Amino acid sequence: MSGPTTDIEIMSNAAVILGKAAFTTIEDSDEFAASLQKFFYMLVPSELSKNHWKFSKKYVQLSQSSGDPDFAEYSSAYDLPADFLSAVRVYPGVHYQIFGRQLYTATSGELKMEYNYQVPVTFWSPAFKEYIVYSLAAQVAA
Repeated sequence: MSGPTTDIEIMSNAAVILGKAAFTTIEDSDEFAASLQKFFYMLVPSELSKNHWKFSKKYVQLSQSSGDPDFAEYSSAYDLPADFLSAVRVYPGVHYQIFGRQLYTATSGELKMEYNYQVPVTFWSPAFKEYIVYSLAAQVAA
């Protein structure tokens, strides 16, 4: 038996744990499935952001923004990747702050970042899939 491979299958498995009927679409399901979906799309980015799951990491060179930051001690700004959820490390190790969709630092030049990103379900590890199924069930049951 293979594990869930889509977001719907993960939500359906959480429903089954709670004694509800399995489903294959949200549209053809009841309000319970719709509430699972709402919790799912809040839970997953949060869990990917606050924990350092190996499968959800990327490494990129950041692009320096045009124009100078206009506040505090920051002299350079760098655009964050579109799929950015949370920073793990910045290379070289410099002091930085993230505001909105930019990283600010007093250093200019090449910056690389290791970060967590929104990973499609098909690339999740089996352990993370199971974790999300049970976490989702626990949140909805509370």
